[in-house]
Amino acid sequence: MFNRKYVKIPTDKKKPGLRRKMANHTSPAEREQIVAKYDSGREEGAVVKDWENPDLSIYKSTDRYGFMHKTPVQDVLPEKIVQLERERALKWSKMVANWAKYNGTEQLYRRVNKGIPNSIRGEVWKHVLEIDKVKHSEIFEGMRELGRRTSPDIRQIDLDVLRTFRDHIMFCERYGIKQQSLFHVLVAYSMYNPSLGYCQGMSSTAAVLLMYLNEEDAFWAMVVMIGTPKFAMHGLLIPGLPKLVAYCQQHGQIRQRLLPKLDRHLQTEHVDPQEYCPPWFVKCYLDAVPFQLALRVWDAMMFEGERVILALSIVMLKMHQKILLRYKEDNIRIFLQEMSKHAFNEDEVIAELRSTLDDLVKVNMDQLPPVVELQSLEELNLQAMEKIEQDRRQKAMEKNEQEMRSQTMERAVGASNGVGYVSEATGFKQQQLTAPSPATGQQQQDSSNTQGRRRHNKPIPKTPPELSRLRLVQEDAARQRRDFPPNGDMRTGFHNDLQAR
Repeated sequence: MFNRKYVKIPTDKKKPGLRRKMANHTSPAEREQIVAKYDSGREEGAVVKDWENPDLSIYKSTDRYGFMHKTPVQDVLPEKIVQLERERALKWSKMVANWAKYNGTEQLYRRVNKGIPNSIRGEVWKHVLEIDKVKHSEIFEGMRELGRRTSPDIRQIDLDVLRTFRDHIMFCERYGIKQQSLFHVLVAYSMYNPSLGYCQGMSSTAAVLLMYLNEEDAFWAMVVMIGTPKFAMHGLLIPGLPKLVAYCQQHGQIRQRLLPKLDRHLQTEHVDPQEYCPPWFVKCYLDAVPFQLALRVWDAMMFEGERVILALSIVMLKMHQKILLRYKEDNIRIFLQEMSKHAFNEDEVIAELRSTLDDLVKVNMDQLPPVVELQSLEELNLQAMEKIEQDRRQKAMEKNEQEMRSQTMERAVGASNGVGYVSEATGFKQQQLTAPSPATGQQQQDSSNTQGRRRHNKPIPKTPPELSRLRLVQEDAARQRRDFPPNGDMRTGFHNDLQAR
C-alpha cells in the first residue's frame, strides 16, 4: 500500500541493523524529465503514451460528481429535490457570509447532518479548516518550486497521480490541469513536512480536496488535516503506522462493547479488525463506501474531527449485522472488502453515526489518546521559510558564479582578439584598443613592445629621450658595419650600396 520498504541492510560488518530504504527515489535527470512533462501539459508536441490516457469510449455516462460509468446512470434528480437543494444552498451561503455568527452553533450542526450542498461544499470546508488563517502563499510557492527541483519522491508521486481517480473527468486526462495541480500539491507537501515526506495514501485525499478547492487551498487543507490534533492523520502515514494500529485496537474494543454478539461471531470466524479496517481508516472511507456517502462522512469529519473515522467503522458493522451473522469466514471478508458496492441510505447512515458518537462518549471511547507527538504548524512554517531563504542564497551564489565565469570567458576571448576590459563600479566595460598606425620604424617597434601592456590595460609609457639617442647610435653603427666590412674591402660595401640604389 505504501511506498516505503523496510529491508535488512548491514550497517557494519559486525553489527547488521535495520535501515529504512525509500523506494522509487528519483535521479536528477529523471526528475527534470518528469517536471518538464507536467509543465508541457496537453500542449501541442507534449509526449503522452497511449496507455496513460483511459479509453473513454467504454464509459456511457457521468454522474453529478464527475465520475464516469460504464453503464447508463440515472442521475437526474426530481425537480422537488433540485428545488430543495437550491434553498439549502442559499441558506448555507448566508451562513458562510456570517461565519463568525453561526460557527459552533447547534443550527450549523443540524444543517451539517442534513448534508452540505455540493455547490458550496468547498467554501464550507475552507471556513471549517480555517485555511485563510494558516495559509502563507510564499511558503506554498517556495515548497512547490523547491520540490520540483529537489524532492526525492517525484517518481512515486508521478506514478500515483496517474492512478488516482482515472474514472473522474477532472483527473482522467494525462498531464491535464487537475493532474498538474495534484502533482504540485503532493510535491510541495513532501518538502513541507520532511519527517513524513510522501505516502501513497495522500494522493486520494489531495484529489478530493482539489475537486472543491484550488491548488493552494488544497495544500493548506492537507497541512491542517495531517498536522493538527483535530485530525492528526500524520500517525496513519508515518513508518510503522502507529495510529492505524491504535485505531484497529480501539475498534476491536468498541466492537466487543457495543456489538458483543457480532464480535463473538467474527472472532469465531477469525476475522480481525486488522484485516478490514486499514483501507477504511487510511483513505477516510473514500474507497469503502459510495462516493456520495463518503462526501457526507467528510462533511461530518470536517466538523467533528478524527472521532468520526472510528465511529463510522462501528456503524458499518451495525447496519449490516444481520448479513454478517449469516456469513462464514471467507464471505465475511469479501463482503467487508466490497462494501462500496452495497446500497446505503445516506440519511440513515448519518443518523446512526450521530447516535454512535453519543454512545462512544458515554463509554468514554470516542477519542484516542495521543499516539504520535505532532510538530506544530508554526515550527513547520519556520522550517519551510528557512529552506526558502537557504534556497534563495544558493541561487544567488550560483548566479554570481555563473556571471563570473561568463565575464572570465569574455575577457579571455577579448584578449585573444586584442580587446581589453576596463573595470568600473557597475561591472566590466568593453574597450577596443586600436593601435596607432606606425609612421616610422621606431613607432612600429614601440607598438610591438607595448602590445602586451595594452592587453592588461596599462598606460603606454612614452619613449625617454635617452633611449631615442641610444637607438640612433645603434642604427648608425649598424649602417657603418654594412658599408665598411671587417675585411677592409671598401668596394664590397660600395658595390652593395650601388645595388641598393
